[in-house]
Amino acid sequence: MVKARNLSLLLLVTFLFSFTEPVKEVSWVTIKEAQEMVKSEPKAILIDFTAEWCGWCKVMDKKTFSDADVASYMSDNFYTVKLDYDSEEKFEFFGEEYTARQLGEKFRVPGLPTILLVTADNKKSQTIVGYKKPEPFLRYLKNFAD
Repeated sequence: MVKARNLSLLLLVTFLFSFTEPVKEVSWVTIKEAQEMVKSEPKAILIDFTAEWCGWCKVMDKKTFSDADVASYMSDNFYTVKLDYDSEEKFEFFGEEYTARQLGEKFRVPGLPTILLVTADNKKSQTIVGYKKPEPFLRYLKNFAD
């Protein structure tokens, strides 16, 4: 009797969860991939300057980027890139070669975490400096898109 009740409860829970919409996660791509995708479907590029030692960067990952509304908006409206600020790896960004730190210096990144938003044509940019909770961060993203 107890096994049948437990099985019924398990089936009920499984049935109920089958109707919930899956949470959208941020799909991080490389800087090269983002620039290739911009050519076929123009969207702004969101660059998350991060580093292994950056505690607030980890909090942004855990609390802000994992928020369902933020993740959904980011995925729908931006190509999302993570750049390790300490990496010496060079990459091309709109025809010029940089390391993450050099790109950060060009856009006056004062510290980490910093998010750089750049339009698909590289004519408009904005930085979001420091840890932001999901709601204010989402407002920044929406204001940039307007």
